Amino acid sequence: MRRQSTNLDVLRAFAVLLVFVYHILCMTRTGPAGLNDALARFGVILFFVHTSCVLMGSMESLVANSKAWIRRFYVRRIFRLYPLSIVSVLLAVALGAPMTPWDGLGHPPYTVSLLFSNLLLIQNVAAGPSIISVLWSLPVEVEMYVVLPLVFLVIRSKTWGWKMAVLWAGSAALIVAVQAEASILFPHHKVESLEFIPCFLSGAIAYRMARPARCWPSFLWVPLLLASIAVGGYYAFFAPVFWASCLVLALAFSRIGEMMRSPFTVACHFIAKYSYGIYLTHSFALWVCFQLLGTVLKSSPLRIAGTTVITALASVGLFHLLEDPMIRLGKRLADRIGPRQLELKTAGS
Repeated sequence: MRRQSTNLDVLRAFAVLLVFVYHILCMTRTGPAGLNDALARFGVILFFVHTSCVLMGSMESLVANSKAWIRRFYVRRIFRLYPLSIVSVLLAVALGAPMTPWDGLGHPPYTVSLLFSNLLLIQNVAAGPSIISVLWSLPVEVEMYVVLPLVFLVIRSKTWGWKMAVLWAGSAALIVAVQAEASILFPHHKVESLEFIPCFLSGAIAYRMARPARCWPSFLWVPLLLASIAVGGYYAFFAPVFWASCLVLALAFSRIGEMMRSPFTVACHFIAKYSYGIYLTHSFALWVCFQLLGTVLKSSPLRIAGTTVITALASVGLFHLLEDPMIRLGKRLADRIGPRQLELKTAGS
């Protein structure tokens, strides 16, 4: 897989737009709530597939340059994930922002334990709510970071194919088997993280599978992505179906050629670049435009336009003022860890 993938940009853009549009529909009370909720959930699931695929490439780069690649990986992920989430949590507490603007102005009682669990992104372990509702997915990513280096070692082996097949099928079967007993085994832990393991494994498979010399036409990527969204989105609360949707999408990614540069792919790249900021800030924008300025912006189109503008400005500004500097700082700190070993070859290269 190429380091810069147009197809992955399209995937990530579609993922964040599913969440953004869902919350717009919630605020305007448009469409069937259950289906809208499922589509938004599948948008987050697509994020998980994308994240795993991209992080496999990141680890491949790290392992080629340092024996301390695991420590460097975690340093970089901390500086990538936490700065913006910390700012978002502190801003929500300072402003008293609602947890779910589409359900009213309420928020959970702010306590020291709740604040620190959200700052550390362990609120699911602490069995507490997210101060901002969209934060629910970040603890899942944090937990997956524990196992992704092990998954990376698996896909670097020569017999990675059957190992990943066993791991994917075995984890799916195990999750189904223990899900009914999860509340007993883990009474203080929301075990929804387990449900997404096959999604992250699908992303790793997508990374490892090499494209054939004569790959499928690139114009198939968007239709197949939409088909995956239609099926996986409709059954986003039924794990076996959205697992299968993720796996099919991963296999398709490894066979379909890269989309050529066009206004569409440029727009997707822009959205993908600022997607983390879009994901975390759009809830604030909805609150401002639909509730705080609701008497000024008297129509839904004006409120939607205002939400879009505020989200765009906030996400772009935060990326350049906070995200990108912290990413660069994380890379610099990670580069100081461990001896360099540029001669190390990655498996399968």
